[in-house]
Amino acid sequence: MNWNYVYLIIGVACLLAGLWRLSRGANPFLPLTGVLWFLVVLFQFFIPEAYRFTLIKGIPSLGRLIHYVAIPVFILFLLLSARGRRA
Repeated sequence: MNWNYVYLIIGVACLLAGLWRLSRGANPFLPLTGVLWFLVVLFQFFIPEAYRFTLIKGIPSLGRLIHYVAIPVFILFLLLSARGRRA
């Protein structure tokens, strides 16, 4: 089995778990991170034109923005919101 398909299966699992937790009224940051991870896997391995799509010259591609900006920001928000609830 090709590793791309393993990543896709994990990405689909993250998508489904994220949508399920989002529908259950959980903190939205963790489920949205799962959805973003699915999009990264889908764009990077199966639709590479969308991953490398540049909207404006000089700004990183769509895939790199999701991969290196959106996911870390969601994880940071998740960690900050989890710390606030423990107090």
